[in-house]
Amino acid sequence: MSNSKPSFIYGDEKRFELLANLSRDVLFDWDIDNDTVWKNTAFNEQYSYSENEIESASGWWLDRVHPDDRNRVDDIVLNATKTASDISFSCKFRRGDQTYVHINVTGRVIARENTAVHIIGSIVDISEVSLLKQRIEESKESLEFALKAADIGTWDLDIKTRVVTWNERCKQLYGYSKDDNVGYESVLALTHPDDEESVRTAVNNALDFASGGVYDIQFRTVGAEDKKIRWLHCKGQAYFNDENQAYRFSGIAQDISEQVEAAKKINDNERMAKVAVEGVGIGTFNINLVDDSIIYSPQLCRIITGRETEDFKRADFFKFIHPDDKTIRELAMHDVMTSGKMSFIARFIHYDQSIHWIKVQATCEFSASKKPLSIIGICQDITSDILLQEEQKKLLSLVENSADYMGIADGDGNVFYINSAGKELVGIDPDVDVRSLNATDFYKSEHFKLISDEVVTSLREKNKWSGEITFSHFKTGEAIPCFANFIGISDPLSGAISLRGATIRDLRPEIASKKALLESEKSFRNLILEAPFPTALYIGKEMKIEIANDEMIKLWGKDSTVIGKTLHEALPELSSQPFHQLLRNVFESGIDYHTDQQPADLVVDGTLQRFWFNFTYRPLHDVNGNVYGIINMAVDLTRQVHLQNLKDEFLGIASHELKTPVTSLKAYTQVLERILKREGDATKIDMVSRMDKQLNRLNSLIGDLLDVTKIQTGKLQFNNSYFDFNTLVSEIVVDLQHTTTKHAIRIVQEEMPEIYADKDKIGQVITNLVENAIKYSPQPGDIVAQSFVKPREVVFRVIDYGIGISKNKQDKVFEQFYRVNEKAHLVYPGLGLGLYISSEIIKRCGGKIWFESEEGRGSTFSFSIPLTAG
Repeated sequence: MSNSKPSFIYGDEKRFELLANLSRDVLFDWDIDNDTVWKNTAFNEQYSYSENEIESASGWWLDRVHPDDRNRVDDIVLNATKTASDISFSCKFRRGDQTYVHINVTGRVIARENTAVHIIGSIVDISEVSLLKQRIEESKESLEFALKAADIGTWDLDIKTRVVTWNERCKQLYGYSKDDNVGYESVLALTHPDDEESVRTAVNNALDFASGGVYDIQFRTVGAEDKKIRWLHCKGQAYFNDENQAYRFSGIAQDISEQVEAAKKINDNERMAKVAVEGVGIGTFNINLVDDSIIYSPQLCRIITGRETEDFKRADFFKFIHPDDKTIRELAMHDVMTSGKMSFIARFIHYDQSIHWIKVQATCEFSASKKPLSIIGICQDITSDILLQEEQKKLLSLVENSADYMGIADGDGNVFYINSAGKELVGIDPDVDVRSLNATDFYKSEHFKLISDEVVTSLREKNKWSGEITFSHFKTGEAIPCFANFIGISDPLSGAISLRGATIRDLRPEIASKKALLESEKSFRNLILEAPFPTALYIGKEMKIEIANDEMIKLWGKDSTVIGKTLHEALPELSSQPFHQLLRNVFESGIDYHTDQQPADLVVDGTLQRFWFNFTYRPLHDVNGNVYGIINMAVDLTRQVHLQNLKDEFLGIASHELKTPVTSLKAYTQVLERILKREGDATKIDMVSRMDKQLNRLNSLIGDLLDVTKIQTGKLQFNNSYFDFNTLVSEIVVDLQHTTTKHAIRIVQEEMPEIYADKDKIGQVITNLVENAIKYSPQPGDIVAQSFVKPREVVFRVIDYGIGISKNKQDKVFEQFYRVNEKAHLVYPGLGLGLYISSEIIKRCGGKIWFESEEGRGSTFSFSIPLTAG
């Protein structure tokens, strides 16, 4: 829609357009034939529309009329176009910001030949006027309702005529039932004689312009007809003209007779109570329920807020109630309004954020008509009492749930409390009332003499005694040894014991524990002393020799004088050897240590000699898990080591001596085989071939014996290099497949990098494991050779489905000369050195070797070595 000039029937169009746009009023011209509406620029500003948002068609304007008014407006406009009559209506209209305003639309219809062709008019925003009217009406209604609900009378004094106009309630307050209008002097005559002058003065002051026209006074009236004295509270306002002359004086009146009477009683009561309560830390308050005012003592404010404040209103105190306790106060207020009594305990939060428990007690004063007038009460800070009660509850709970006997008696021994543990200790049923018992009932006569002679005397002189006593079980008569702590509380006047308290512990568990401990220590000592092998017990970090049996003393080459000495003192020759450090490590870590064939140099018969031992250091822990001692268990292997050395030396010599003739026989056999092949004698060739195989087997056995000798003497050498592990496995398996027709050896491999190790030694281990799988699988079947990579190591395993190994023999598999036999009468060939040699090779490569086996179902032997072994 544009601001282009409208099509006028008459008049100066330019002048109209200029004047219209200069006007702050919204003007419009609706061309009915063309259905275009023109408006001046004031519309854009007042109703928040930009020019490009406005459309010229009348439908756009009708669409912005509120739905509630749209049909009505449409009917009015349609009627105007038909009858060529002017329009005037109000409606709600939507602004550009989507809010609605109240507008008034007036328009003059311009007709041609009795047909409306234009409507020219204005639009006025009357929102504020409408809202003001609505609020005035609502205010009048609210005021009338409030005055009636509050039982308030209204009055209005016409200054010129000196006539008072009042409502029904106001007449009642003056005991008057006649006219609604009455002369001022007649009203003043109904004022109590003692108050008439003050009322007259207050009215004159209010009518003086300098006073501001305020009127506020409390006074008594004497009823015109019922002669009843009433206390009234009147408030009013004088209104002045331009000459500062009062022309109107109006206000309200309220009956406060009950409040005044109640206040009088309260003042009397307060004066009497003030002296009494402030001395004991009690705060007082008086709530006027008519005007919701409160009178309180400084002590009350200090109790509730932590400070003394003189200008608090009633609602101000509510802010200090703990949020969780507000409901408690609300329920108490409901009770006091109905029953007239109130008593509750709630938490209040002081200015300093400290929490205090406050006890509130009050009564409500009612009028003759049972209307609540005031609440008078007291407050007391009982925080210390609450905390004491909580501590008492905790203490009582601890006492009742204590595992020890706890009881209380008076000065004469009459019992009035025993906890549950105490009743159970002496055999009293839980539901028995102990107040019928006396202290003498808890002891046999021979045991009570201690109580009467020593305990009572000590309580009288020192108010305490502790020591061992003997109770008597009420049901069985059993003597119960106990340790008792008695305390006495003396009467401050007479000095006599008024209360006795007792805490008593049953000593039977301790006595039994001590006995069991002594027996356990005796058994432990005997176990060490009678052990069939050398055993000793060291105590503390200094390794004091607490116990050592004869075998250990003999092994050390010492006598019984070493008992009680430290290991360093008893065997000084060990100082330069690793044993002291090993013992310290076990003591600090709490972890066992064991080793085999450990050499030790000991002074025996005055000479330093070398011995070999298998020994174990085992830590002993106390109840707190701390190490307090170490048991040393040893086995002397010196003789076995010497024999082993002799055997290894013999095997080494024998192997070397055998290797030379075997090598020569091998050479002669090969020459003889070639000669016989030229002669073509098949029988002889077969015999020589068998002899060659036996020589190979003999050579392999000699090689195993030489390897064992090298292992035992530490001369087994390794030549490490990089090689392809999978290729090595494949070559060995292909060669060994030729040695058997009953078994199919399957290779399962995954890609892996080259490893760094001794290729020949690793090949020797692989060969041994695969040969064993063939040897111990007498039935046809598969054998699996598998290799794969784990982080930083390569793993090889051989799986067979042969005879397997029984559980009771599996711990011997890697020992020298051990061979697996299927049955007692069936012995497999070999010296039983292959797995021993293999395990030693793998260990020296930094790897591990292990197996899993089930008798009758086969075995899986595995080893792992680092990718860079050695």
